[in-house]
Amino acid sequence: MATVPFHFIDAFTREPFAGNPAAVVHFSADDQHAHDSQLLLKVAREFNLSETAFPRTLKAAERDGEAAEAEASEPRYSLRWFTPSVEFPLCGHATLASAHALFSTRHPDAARIRFETMSGTLLAERLQDGRVELDFPADQEILKRNDVEAKKVTSLVEEAHAELSRHVVAIAVGRLGVVVELDASFDLQHAVINAKPLVRIPDPLRSTYGLY
Repeated sequence: MATVPFHFIDAFTREPFAGNPAAVVHFSADDQHAHDSQLLLKVAREFNLSETAFPRTLKAAERDGEAAEAEASEPRYSLRWFTPSVEFPLCGHATLASAHALFSTRHPDAARIRFETMSGTLLAERLQDGRVELDFPADQEILKRNDVEAKKVTSLVEEAHAELSRHVVAIAVGRLGVVVELDASFDLQHAVINAKPLVRIPDPLRSTYGLY
C-alpha cells in the first residue's frame, strides 16, 4: 500500500494537547483505497479517536461540470468520517480539522474548500484573520413536526433522568440526530444522567444528542 499523508489536529483550540482531536487522512483522486469502507474503519480503529476524516481529491469528471479554473480558489474534495466502530454521516470538528490541514499544506492561496459528503455539500472558508468558518447544510427533517418520534424521545429522556424530563422545552427530531432543549433552571452540569436509555433511540435518528 502506498504511503498516505495524515495529520493529527486539535480543533477549537490554540493550545497543544487541548481542544477536540481528529485524524485527517488525505487520499489522492486515483487512490482506490479511499473507497474501501472496511479499510477506512480499520484505520479509524488504529487511530482510536472520536473521529477520523478521510478527504479525497475529486477528479474533474466528479465536479458536476464546473470549470477547472475554479479549482485554484475553491478546491473540491469528497469527505467521509469514521469513528472506531462506524461510519458517521456528519462531524463538525473533523471537518474543521480537514479544512485546516488542506488550507495549511495544499491550498495556501485558496479562499474556500468544498466538501461533498453523505450529508450534502459542506463549505469551509478562510477568513481574513486566518480562522476557518464552516457552512453546513440544514437538516430539513428537523424543521418538520414528528410527534411520534418526539414522544419516544420524551419517554427515554424521562427514563434517563426523571427531573430532566420536566425541564424539556422542545425536542427536534432530524435525519442526523435529536436535539433536546432544556430550560435554563435545570443544572445540567451537575446532573447524574443514565445515558443507557438514550442510546436505544433507533435509526434513522442515529445516536447523536444535544442537551442545551
